[in-house]
Amino acid sequence: MTEVRSTSSLEPALQTSWLPMLVIAMAQILLSFNVNALRVSIGGIVSSFGASPSVVGTAIVTHLLFIAALVMLGAKIGALWGPRPVFQAAVLLFGVAMFITMLSPNATMMIAAQGLAGMAAAALVPTLVVLIAANYQGRRQAQAIGWLGASEAMGGVLAFLIAGFLGTWIGWRYSFGVLGVLAAGVLLLSKRLSPVEGRRDFAD
Repeated sequence: MTEVRSTSSLEPALQTSWLPMLVIAMAQILLSFNVNALRVSIGGIVSSFGASPSVVGTAIVTHLLFIAALVMLGAKIGALWGPRPVFQAAVLLFGVAMFITMLSPNATMMIAAQGLAGMAAAALVPTLVVLIAANYQGRRQAQAIGWLGASEAMGGVLAFLIAGFLGTWIGWRYSFGVLGVLAAGVLLLSKRLSPVEGRRDFAD
């Protein structure tokens, strides 16, 4: 008698651990936290730099413009060199940008740092779904994509809570220092992500 196997048993499970998804979700949270922390910290930033509130809007617009302008290039770089090394390089660059934001002596430096963070985000965003596909399949993959979508909202909520508290009681700069430290943690944990070979013929 022919043995009947369930469909679920035929699905290859690349990962049984949710740690890779945690790393991917944390990267998405970092990006969302950064933009929302700028909005929450507007009062402290204006006070520190003696500038108008529009400087925060300029920083946010600069960040988003870099993402919009470079995201296709970021996707191509990820396809050429592989999503994991691009993910790691982008997280490192983002962390550096956060520390520059924290230490910025003036508004110009802060805006430039946010442009740098936008470059990092442009390379990072296209790798997230690719890394989910590389680490999970079947039902777990669908769940992971759902968590990726939810993590952006989580980043916004955390920014209002954490950046709001730090900005009120300690100082707005500490919010971006926290982001820099978290980026270092994501970078260390990223070795748990499954590697995917790049396609060097992608440009042909």
